[in-house]
Amino acid sequence: MANTTGMKFGGRKKGTPNKNTSALRDRVESLINDNWEDVLKDIKELTGKERVDIIVRLLEYSLPKLQRTQLEEVQPPKVTTINLGVGVSPETE
Repeated sequence: MANTTGMKFGGRKKGTPNKNTSALRDRVESLINDNWEDVLKDIKELTGKERVDIIVRLLEYSLPKLQRTQLEEVQPPKVTTINLGVGVSPETE
């Protein structure tokens, strides 16, 4: 029978991290930490452009990407004047 209530039954609760993802991140972090001196040595052996490219790519993992914004020109609303004849006496017309 299908769940038509819209409620979630079983599985991970909202906000609970995935165990596999956490384990993989821990392993990658250990790999980098254990070989950090070699990584720095390898980066120093690159050409200037290659070094900058690697640093920019590594920054993506430490700094959040900023969302792109787009500016739009806002036109002021057009104002239409309507003369209702208030304050005008019939004799002056």
